[in-house]
Amino acid sequence: MTPAVSGGELLAHPRWNKDAEIQALLKTKEVDDLQSLLAKYSAAGRDALLGRSFDRTKISAAGLSYERLDQLTMEVLLGVR
Repeated sequence: MTPAVSGGELLAHPRWNKDAEIQALLKTKEVDDLQSLLAKYSAAGRDALLGRSFDRTKISAAGLSYERLDQLTMEVLLGVR
């Protein structure tokens, strides 16, 4: 089960919350906005996602920062960061 993200913090891991690079990456993303829609399935959340417009050009211009965030998260969870 993936820990919930709220306000840019991974609720289950203090080192993740305190990591400056991770927090900087989170500030560049729409984490809080999407988290409420993805946290738990609901018909209302589904409808909100289906009705949402995503700017594919803007998303692709962001590069691979999600990949970096994933790598840093794994390092924290594995205890090497």
